[in-house]
Amino acid sequence: MKGQPNRVQSDAAPLAGTQIDRGAPLRFTLDGRVVNGFAGDTVLSALLASGIDTAGTHQGHAIALSERFAPAIAPAALAADPSRALPMQRTPARDGLEFRTVSGHPRRGFLGLLPRNDPSLGIRFDDPATRTVPWRDASPVSEMEADLVIVGGGVAGMSAAVAAGQSGSSVILIERRQNLGGSARLFGSVEDEEAPDVVIGRLAKALAHLANVTVLTMTEALAVSRPVVHAHQVQSSEGGLTPRRLAISSSRIILATGALDRLPVFSGNRLPGVVGLLEAFDRADRFGIRPGRRLALNTATNPAYRLAMLALDSEVAVAKMSDTRLRPQSRFIEFSKAYGIPLSSGLVPQSVGAHRHGGLEIHLSLEMENYARPEPAVIADQFVVSGGWQPALNLWLSAGGKARWRGDTAMLGADGQIDGMAIAGSVAGYRSLSGCAQSGIAAVATLFGRSAVPVFDIEIDPIYESPDAPASVVPARAEDEVAAYLDDGASLAERPRIERPLRLSLLSRNRRAPTLSESAHALSLGDLAADIALGLIPVSEASAVAAERCIDPAPLPQADAPPTRERETPYPHYLNERFGPEQAVWRVASDEPRHFEAGNLLYRNTDAADPLSACGVILGPSAEGQSGAIALVADGEADRRLVLRDTSRQVSVRLVEKL
Repeated sequence: MKGQPNRVQSDAAPLAGTQIDRGAPLRFTLDGRVVNGFAGDTVLSALLASGIDTAGTHQGHAIALSERFAPAIAPAALAADPSRALPMQRTPARDGLEFRTVSGHPRRGFLGLLPRNDPSLGIRFDDPATRTVPWRDASPVSEMEADLVIVGGGVAGMSAAVAAGQSGSSVILIERRQNLGGSARLFGSVEDEEAPDVVIGRLAKALAHLANVTVLTMTEALAVSRPVVHAHQVQSSEGGLTPRRLAISSSRIILATGALDRLPVFSGNRLPGVVGLLEAFDRADRFGIRPGRRLALNTATNPAYRLAMLALDSEVAVAKMSDTRLRPQSRFIEFSKAYGIPLSSGLVPQSVGAHRHGGLEIHLSLEMENYARPEPAVIADQFVVSGGWQPALNLWLSAGGKARWRGDTAMLGADGQIDGMAIAGSVAGYRSLSGCAQSGIAAVATLFGRSAVPVFDIEIDPIYESPDAPASVVPARAEDEVAAYLDDGASLAERPRIERPLRLSLLSRNRRAPTLSESAHALSLGDLAADIALGLIPVSEASAVAAERCIDPAPLPQADAPPTRERETPYPHYLNERFGPEQAVWRVASDEPRHFEAGNLLYRNTDAADPLSACGVILGPSAEGQSGAIALVADGEADRRLVLRDTSRQVSVRLVEKL
């Protein structure tokens, strides 16, 4: 397919792409480079189909372009206006449009254009400022209101919307993708459940007949500060693409945000060509982006075998199908054997690097109790990995909810309750299609004070369906040349590396490089889970660390837009009196220009390092036109000096003005 080397060629293949129209080709430019695609593509999916799979570099090594890690863009004529920035993951590809990246400064060639055949967007991500979200505090804010707001348009969210809508309540359903349905098509059905397509089709038809239900697709919820859900929408019309920041008010909120794919930790796990199971399936199923010509998979879960079979049916060769579990059992595994897919168990990925003739060189090791044996290297175009699941609790935490580490499943789960809020679907721990659907209906009944609705989550006996295993986390080795990241998001948190000595001598020793877990940066839930597995954060502290560091900063009220509700404080509820009863919000600045990352902790002196002894925290950037950042500080006076701890050094900051 001309100009789209990574697109599944046949429109009759199982992974041909349900959202694209192959009869409607389109072409746009990004930073001057022509990108081909089809109607139904996002900017990101068109880039990936066209062979552009690298976002840029971090510390000199390539970083894959992905759903969870992609730079912001804007129409070229509006690129200088931060309020017009768009997420390429949610921006529809439009024929004839010219886009520019607005996060960082891409490496450009002659006449300022990106090299034609370069698979990279060329952005250096060493500066955290290149990883900011420009639309988080964009203005103006559009206000909406409903009896119920539901975040997440999978089976649980759709079921909740239908149940509430049919009872006469006004409902707003938020979904970040173009279409509803979530990831149900990957997981399939069990026992006598209906097929996912049947369930999704029936729910979509019901929603279409409910005038009191408003569905907002291409809309991502950014934070919840009760009773408001802050969201960002990409509106597509004949007039163009328009970003819109929303403040949606409701006394009842359901979070049906699903679960995230855990990234196994090994050297090279963020290189282009390494991709998580959920994203690999989503790319192929929705957009017909094939997982290379030759595919290798390593999994701790059963649905990965389903992708392997679909790949074979789409004329993709499966070079290796390996499982971290010893002798796993699953209906998917039995089907894979019938396909003739070569299966291996007990194999843990150790490292991935670029092969000298192209593609990836994958190193696995057979791991059993007190025994390890390296396996022959596997060569593949793409390496799909699945390290289990982590409920997407970010919005729950931003609303003041608690999380608890669950050792049996090696994940963080929601703990306790929040008045006026409920969770449903896989974020609440449900696994089956029917369990997710029933949990959405049960959440509606709870919030509206109706009779309790029972939820039956179908579980197959472990003898026949092996439970998921925790994500593999391989300790650092001195020979590792490429970083191992704790998660696949924007934090770029690394596993502690063993630094090689600068010179050889009898006294030379390997030194461990600092890690993000030892600083005050914001962490993702995946970062935290990996840090616990590495022993860097005690299980006993998981809940406290999640509450303080695993959230996105709550958007502050816009100066030029009236708030929808009067807020008690300009910071999340869980920070109330975190630094004492006299704490206040200040603008802080350093003596040198720098980016302040939300979540950095402030200390009174350079000797302090314990997060519990911190006297403040960075909340977010200052208002446009002002230097520094906004911080919540225990107490103080103008010009007082504090110490901000960074991954690489300590930075002196001063209190500028109390807000």
